[in-house]
Amino acid sequence: MRSETLFDIPSADNWASATVDAILAASSRAISFIQEKISLGTTTNASVLLGTVLVIILVRQSFKVSQTKPGEPPLLPGTLPLLGHALSFNKDSNKLYEVARNWSPNQGPVSLSVLGQRIYIILNTRDVNAVWRSKSLLFDSVAEWGLATMFGMSNEGAKAIRGDELGLANMYQDQHGYWRDALAPGDALNSLTQRFLNCLEKDLAKLDEELRQKGITTFELREFVRLRLGNQSTEAFSGPKLLEYEPDLVKKLAIWDKDFYKLSMGLPRWMLHHAHKNLDDMVEA
Repeated sequence: MRSETLFDIPSADNWASATVDAILAASSRAISFIQEKISLGTTTNASVLLGTVLVIILVRQSFKVSQTKPGEPPLLPGTLPLLGHALSFNKDSNKLYEVARNWSPNQGPVSLSVLGQRIYIILNTRDVNAVWRSKSLLFDSVAEWGLATMFGMSNEGAKAIRGDELGLANMYQDQHGYWRDALAPGDALNSLTQRFLNCLEKDLAKLDEELRQKGITTFELREFVRLRLGNQSTEAFSGPKLLEYEPDLVKKLAIWDKDFYKLSMGLPRWMLHHAHKNLDDMVEA
């Protein structure tokens, strides 16, 4: 069978299941062969045999995970063992979505596999509306998982804000209403905007003085804009104490944004040490 890459996807619907069945059958024969050799007392190095068995088991498990469950959307072909579509998702998620759109007949939903996690892509406008209007689909568990995995909240804290012990209602459901009201046109938004402009004016005056002393200075444009606008909007919204405690908060936020997809994979902390260290610094601030 000709090998296929992610961006050269066959149209046959049974491609994935046929590949899985073939690999499972081959791995079963390989395990039987190894068991036979061991029983005959061959002199093959035991560690090599053990390693081979472990690899075969690993491959079998990875391809079992790549199969869809009853009721799930069809899985986009081109998955890698264990990784699934993770490499393509990391390299260019927009292109991966476009591949899914072109592959799916009639713009039907598509499943992606990313390091054992399933992502469902809803492509049709009518399906999107149905998902958001559905009363049977609950996103609380997804929000709870995301707060703990990607935002560093404790599992206990993520569960607690679902409750109503203080009479503040379910924050998972009410937070959008809060921000909508807080940022709606009116006195609250006007006050926030004025505070931001005051902070920005003060910062630019300080920068102007520094440039007069140093002379010509070269800036990286994106970093310059991020710090100028990010620091001043943070101070306008939260006051000056937060940036006094952690002056590099906006820089750390940019790093967290780059690490977001890694954190979303739910890998152990020791595998994402730098990403979790940066996240811990932000949470502490």
